[in-house]
Amino acid sequence: AMPVYNSKLIAAADAPREWDDLLDPKWKGKILIRDPLASGTMRAVWGYVLSKSVRETGSPAAGFAWLARLDAQTKEYVFNPILLYEKIVRGEGLITIWDLPDTLLERQRGSPLQYVFPKSGTPVIDDAVGLVAGCRHPELGKQFIDFLGEKEMQRLAAEKTFRLPARTDLGDALPAWAREVEREMVP
Repeated sequence: AMPVYNSKLIAAADAPREWDDLLDPKWKGKILIRDPLASGTMRAVWGYVLSKSVRETGSPAAGFAWLARLDAQTKEYVFNPILLYEKIVRGEGLITIWDLPDTLLERQRGSPLQYVFPKSGTPVIDDAVGLVAGCRHPELGKQFIDFLGEKEMQRLAAEKTFRLPARTDLGDALPAWAREVEREMVP
């Protein structure tokens, strides 16, 4: 998850580059955020903010204070991601915080969205697959997991759905967007 903005309404040079930039008074009333209670992405960001606070100070208090300041900047907590993107594209808000795969899918559809990876770090949400203990068909489950982990399937997931692969041996088969993310993002 990272800051995302409408690139038709905010120049790249003026966009927030770090998390604290979202607290700049110039963005007051221009930030839209997905409803945190319904959003795993937002819960991951809140967790990032709070864990950073604990790591740096031994307490979540500074993280809660930061979130309160972000709340004061926020125009609206939006019900779902589709409405969130529509409102950002229409200029009802200029900035949000959202996940990379959804943002790249929206860009592919022509949305003027741009993202920024803060140099201070970006919370990463790992997708996972597992075998349920005691399932009726464990061998089929294992075959499916092996299939998903194959080089070609990992490459396709990266190419078609903008998922960063768990494999680190894809080399040049990795799409350009994923190579850029690996260079730019600080997890």
